[in-house]
Amino acid sequence: MNRAALYAALAAVSAMGTAHAERFTYHGQLQDAGAAANGRYDLRLTLYSSAQGGAALAAPVDLYGVDVRDGSFSAQADFGTLSGLDAQAWLEVALRPAGGGGYARLDGRSPVAPDTNACPGAWSIDGNAANPANSYFGTADAQDVLMKANGTLFLTAPSAAGGAVGLSNASVSGAGLHSTALGFAYAAQGYASISGGYSAGALHDGSIVWGDKPSTAHEINDSAANQFIVQANGGVGINTSHAEGGTAPLDATMTVALPSSATGTALASIKLRGTESTTTAVTFGGLENLLGSGHPLLSIVGHNADDTDRTYATFTQNRVSLLGSTTAGAFSVGSDASSGNGAYLTTGGTWTNASSRSFKDGFAAVNVEGVLEKLVALPVQTWFYKQAHAEGLHMGPVAEDFAGAFGLGNDDKHVGTVDESGVAFAAIQGLNRKVESRDDALERENATLRSRLDALNARLEKLEQRGEQ
Repeated sequence: MNRAALYAALAAVSAMGTAHAERFTYHGQLQDAGAAANGRYDLRLTLYSSAQGGAALAAPVDLYGVDVRDGSFSAQADFGTLSGLDAQAWLEVALRPAGGGGYARLDGRSPVAPDTNACPGAWSIDGNAANPANSYFGTADAQDVLMKANGTLFLTAPSAAGGAVGLSNASVSGAGLHSTALGFAYAAQGYASISGGYSAGALHDGSIVWGDKPSTAHEINDSAANQFIVQANGGVGINTSHAEGGTAPLDATMTVALPSSATGTALASIKLRGTESTTTAVTFGGLENLLGSGHPLLSIVGHNADDTDRTYATFTQNRVSLLGSTTAGAFSVGSDASSGNGAYLTTGGTWTNASSRSFKDGFAAVNVEGVLEKLVALPVQTWFYKQAHAEGLHMGPVAEDFAGAFGLGNDDKHVGTVDESGVAFAAIQGLNRKVESRDDALERENATLRSRLDALNARLEKLEQRGEQ
């Protein structure tokens, strides 16, 4: 045959080697009932002029005792001189267990064509047809697959199972089975890791690392397994590329560090510089939220941090304020009737209710004697809160009885402290009126008795005077 490269994609064999002159190395894969074959086999190779039928272009070549291990084999084949092979030819393969028996012909023939400039392999640059299911592109030994363009290596596929595919001097989208690396000067070395962007390294298993393109060269790497690392010198946006409520680009003054919950550390932090101060502070909220000089250490705000009735919470040293409260105290709630009216817990531990006349309306007089009568009839017991016996014994009525007697509050499951104290005030007044009424009656009765006693004393004196005479 002419000195030419021989292309073939066989039913049981893929990645056939280069054919030079009369001899070539024949690599392939062999399966038996869907599993990788092992053992020794005899192969019979025959070249034909067409995919079906046609004339034989050379005598069959028998390869005896070919050693197959884990489905892979390699053998030398020699068809002799094939000067007439100047067009497409087709290779038929038959096999049998080594040493005897009839040959079993494999279905289909593989295309063979001469090409003095072709590279070794089983794939035609024009594409193959009828490739067997077990065919593949690559090597059948422990060598990596290397691919170059214009003499420059751009792809390395490892021979070891589960190894990382290396891409150099190029870009790729959606690559990787166990790890993925996209961008420039990156490394995805960990199992099931992802790195991307610029100089990003996912060095540990399960990590995702993204690096930006800074003005000076530096790297961003993970420090342990299963981390999510993002470096973005121009800021981070979710559903936006600009700061909220404006066209200014995103700022990059925030850093976030959230350690794994398994470490038990208290060093998690979210830091955001204010507009007038570099003091560490945090804000959560919406439009126009600013952190100025002297701002609380932590704020959860609404429309504007300077608008107190839209501030949800602030946390400073020894003080927590909710819903815009400016009332002094260790803990305070709200600034008007819609948010708590500034009720607060004093630093000494006393809860102080909002009770200004300016907070109230719908005033009505109370029958204090009736309140006293209902209070006297109200069952009062000692009890524990369910599943909270450790907090100790309590005393008082149940909310259902309290609501049934006085009709105060907005449900029969809770009792407000202002209602309890209000009932106590009214009952005391009712008791006072009851005592005053009884005192008046007793004074009137005493006056009558004194009058009668005086009359009796007068009569007695007259009788005594007569007896003396």
